Amino acid sequence: HHNDDVLETFFLSLFYEGRLNCFFPFTYLSRKDIFVIRPMINLPESEIKGFAAQENLPVVFNPCPMDGYSKRQDMKEYIAEHNRNDKFFKTKIMHAIQTGLPAWIIK
Repeated sequence: HHNDDVLETFFLSLFYEGRLNCFFPFTYLSRKDIFVIRPMINLPESEIKGFAAQENLPVVFNPCPMDGYSKRQDMKEYIAEHNRNDKFFKTKIMHAIQTGLPAWIIK
């Protein structure tokens, strides 16, 4: 997961569930007794794609027929549009998530 996933998930939750929610930088899965750590959560998707291209890393094709035609894609476009009008839009929303959702505050 990367920064854009966080923002998209946040807006999906807000617009379609009516709640302020998102996944977190780390999650404990009690059924498996493991922690999931998302080390790239503060990197934008574009940086990760750029690095993958620069280093000629293999990219796995997404076979899902809904790839690019989903509510998540709608949120990606919503965020991109608002970020074009305000270059700090993504930064401000991410800051709101980090300071407003208690599980984001790592102690």
